[in-house]
Amino acid sequence: MNNVPKFEATPAITDVTAAVSQSGVCVINGCAEGAGISLEPLDALFAGPLAKDYPYGKVVREFGTELQSHIPHIFSLVAGHFPAEVSSFFGMSRLDAVFLTHDFRNDQGVAPNGYLHFDKIPTLKFMLYLTDCEASSGAFSCIPGSHVVGRRLRLESPDDNIIPESNSPLSCFHDMAEPITGPAGTVIVFHTDILHYGGRVEDGRERIVARSHFR
Repeated sequence: MNNVPKFEATPAITDVTAAVSQSGVCVINGCAEGAGISLEPLDALFAGPLAKDYPYGKVVREFGTELQSHIPHIFSLVAGHFPAEVSSFFGMSRLDAVFLTHDFRNDQGVAPNGYLHFDKIPTLKFMLYLTDCEASSGAFSCIPGSHVVGRRLRLESPDDNIIPESNSPLSCFHDMAEPITGPAGTVIVFHTDILHYGGRVEDGRERIVARSHFR
């Protein structure tokens, strides 16, 4: 499998599309430098009527551009011109949804996205760390280059999208997944055919993330 390609803000669109085509994922560092990231509007959103409980904490999910007025800078980083151009290259030009998640609990078991998997519906996702993220605070994990395997599995049996942890020829993939850590302002671009899973937050840690889905 490949290493995760990494760029500094702001890379050329062609560099990002080439990296995702080759590896299924890339990282863009320093996306929020200069303008920075304010958590104040996020606190209001997580405390407001748009927020819902989910197994790892709180989630705000809005379709299309409904969150743009609340968090314009964050929205532009995950759903603005640059993400839209990259997504169009892969034929996924429709912004399906934007998520904000605040993960701070681990006492509800593991949700399906916490297991190594590919997505049933092919999607290009842009994930922005809004807090510093280490393995202990729920860093996103994936296997660079595994999108080729994931695509084959999806086409063969899209409903069997979770990779067994044992008693399967695919179980060896669990040892290959690596966490993508980084400071606030790190963006991860990935195609959901890549084998991946959401981070699991350890006691006393937290993770705030913005994420967009293009289909």
